[in-house]
Amino acid sequence: MAISDLANESNEFGCSKHDDTNISTSTLNEMGFVTNLYDNSHLKLSSRFNPPLPSGNLIDTFHELVISDIDKFRIKGPSKTSKIINRSTFTQQDWKDLNILRSNTSIVMKPSDKGGNIVIMDTSDYTKEAYRQLMHIDHYDKMRINPITQYQVTYHAMLNESHTKQLMDYDELMYLKD
Repeated sequence: MAISDLANESNEFGCSKHDDTNISTSTLNEMGFVTNLYDNSHLKLSSRFNPPLPSGNLIDTFHELVISDIDKFRIKGPSKTSKIINRSTFTQQDWKDLNILRSNTSIVMKPSDKGGNIVIMDTSDYTKEAYRQLMHIDHYDKMRINPITQYQVTYHAMLNESHTKQLMDYDELMYLKD
């Protein structure tokens, strides 16, 4: 193997062995391989790539396969019309009752803190209870200002400083700012 082949060789960790002229974002490991500081990150922006549509009848074949898979989930009813198998434990009447409850604005449905139960309360009682709990000055303080804007400014400043110090690359910066 020639020396030039060794210079372009990569080890099993994806590190390449070459000169150390650009070490600003890289470090040399004990074997002389340059490792990029950004290699450990899995944060990337979403791809905006849209592949071209395939030519030929691939879409037609896919469509036929999807239709045949859907047909496997159908059964013949007594009136010889197709009905989709309902795997829910709710009956049709249960679904109707639930939708009536959901549309009722005079009640509030919330998950309970413990036990996985659902609490259904009158809206006015729910609002009174929320205000009653918020009035406990031992537990809650009224905020003078909304701190979210200041938190965002501090957060973006920390991100920019981390990028300036080369602790993250541009893709990571954009991902975390997004």
